[in-house]
Amino acid sequence: MRVATLVVALCGACGSSGESTPERAAAPATAAATPEPAAVAPTGADTKAAHGGAEALLAWLDPDAVSMAYLQLPEGLDAEAFASVFAMPPKAARLLQDGLGLDAEIDAVVDAEAGPARSWFGPATLVMQPRIATGAYVLRTLARPREQVIAALVAAKMRQEVVEGFTVLVPEGALPRKVAFLTDEVVAFIPAREIGSGLGPLTAGRDLPPSETRRELTRVLTEEPAAALELYASGPLLHFDLDRDVLQYAVRARSWQGRGLDVELRLLPDGDTAAALATLEHRDLALEPDATKALAARVGYVQDGDFVEGRLQIPAEDLAALGVRR
Repeated sequence: MRVATLVVALCGACGSSGESTPERAAAPATAAATPEPAAVAPTGADTKAAHGGAEALLAWLDPDAVSMAYLQLPEGLDAEAFASVFAMPPKAARLLQDGLGLDAEIDAVVDAEAGPARSWFGPATLVMQPRIATGAYVLRTLARPREQVIAALVAAKMRQEVVEGFTVLVPEGALPRKVAFLTDEVVAFIPAREIGSGLGPLTAGRDLPPSETRRELTRVLTEEPAAALELYASGPLLHFDLDRDVLQYAVRARSWQGRGLDVELRLLPDGDTAAALATLEHRDLALEPDATKALAARVGYVQDGDFVEGRLQIPAEDLAALGVRR
């Protein structure tokens, strides 16, 4: 099966078919007594702003991307701890790390007078891995005028150019990314190692018909604009816990009981699903911190056909194990 088909299949897992999915999956048997998530209704203004930000970002989603993530996770969340708890393949975890680590990359190189990078951007982040690229692209919406952001980055040893009509900043210092201002609202951070401008996947998202991934994610975010996480990755993906590759991996998170998180995952192993389930139920986490091990042990796994599904509902007071301060 082609990689693009795998991505479509992952998105189909969140669709409206009758098959059990991360979006519609019943809670695992070990969590059957756990109450369903209590919805946190955003205000009309919040909903409109979140949906508008999602549309602005998804307009640039490469239709040929092999993996992607849309993030609105709690501030301070530790990507590595989250990846460990939810058995993420390293390539899928990298999307999370790149998305959550961008602000720290910027803060390390810009003058403190420019303010923390988190104040530059809106709450949502889109991360995508083009089929042919050295690393993931990170897209953000701007919460400040683009001229202010450009000035702060130019002062941090970046050279300003105009490429294909876009303002592009090229690093001459420590920031490991090129920065492309796609509109007054959207900015893309491109791996500095990309040959040429690296704009190809972005202009493909703008100019080509939307992929199934984009259409499905648009549907999900229209219904749930405050979604904390939607991540899809297609393989084959190396997995440190399994003796086989993973062909598909998806994880989603939603707010639960106020400031907690309800997290569901779904993976397709390349081979014996029952064996993969047994391995995930008895993962070796000896090198992980005790708090991470305790959360991981609470994830309930079940088999659904060729897939393994997992779910964990995390109260707000337990998010400290993932680096989130109350």
